[in-house]
Amino acid sequence: MKTNYLSAKNNSKAVNDIKEAIQNILTLDEEAISLYCPKVFNKLDKVHKNSIFETLTEQDFLDIINELKQSLPKISADIEKIKKKLEPLEQRTLDDQGLRIMEKMQVNSARMHSIQDQLKTPMPEKPGAWSRFIADKNPGFLKSIFLFFVPQTAIENAQKACDNYDKEAINRWNLTVERRALNSENEKLKTSYHASEKQIEQRDAMQQNLQELSGGQLILQQATQQLEEHFNNLVPKADAARAEQQLDLKELEELEELMQELEGLDDELQFSMEL
Repeated sequence: MKTNYLSAKNNSKAVNDIKEAIQNILTLDEEAISLYCPKVFNKLDKVHKNSIFETLTEQDFLDIINELKQSLPKISADIEKIKKKLEPLEQRTLDDQGLRIMEKMQVNSARMHSIQDQLKTPMPEKPGAWSRFIADKNPGFLKSIFLFFVPQTAIENAQKACDNYDKEAINRWNLTVERRALNSENEKLKTSYHASEKQIEQRDAMQQNLQELSGGQLILQQATQQLEEHFNNLVPKADAARAEQQLDLKELEELEELMQELEGLDDELQFSMEL
């Protein structure tokens, strides 16, 4: 049964409010929240603003209201789930974590550049075999006798040259090891940073989803309440209008029967007068 009765007099405000509620619902057609009540949007997608009441039946309205009311608790449950998932992804914690990782990577990179600069400096001159021989600080008995005839200044200079070279070689080795360790740490930090970025993206997506669901839920709640309230107000009036229409038809039928009876009596009277 079509709801053409909705255009009845004195119902214009209710009709307009129902139109407004439906239009508000349709603003969510492209949103994820529409998946909670697909039948509603399938029905309303076929309706144009000016043909709502010519297209939808009373049962259509009842089905729409019922599905909207059933979808709201599901939306609320999913909103709570998202909120719980967001708790460990608290905004400040994730952002601070990413900032600390980035700062540590920058410190490591600066240190690696410093090491690289140090490694670029030229090494001290490498001592020859003779310098190594006479620079021995723990010579044996025979070597001590031999070194007795070597000038002490030459021995001290050789020892100094060997010490400087060996110290620089060890320092460069340590720097190389440190640079490798820092580079390895930065690779791990980079992985952690990317993981943190993904978590931030997930958090932002969930926050956006939460915001859309919450906003859409509010629209659906208000529209459902508005739709149900005004539709229920109109239905009794429609029923009364149909009853009145049926009563008029009944009265018309009774009047026709009465007219037929009168015509019959008139014929009988005319016949009697002729006799």
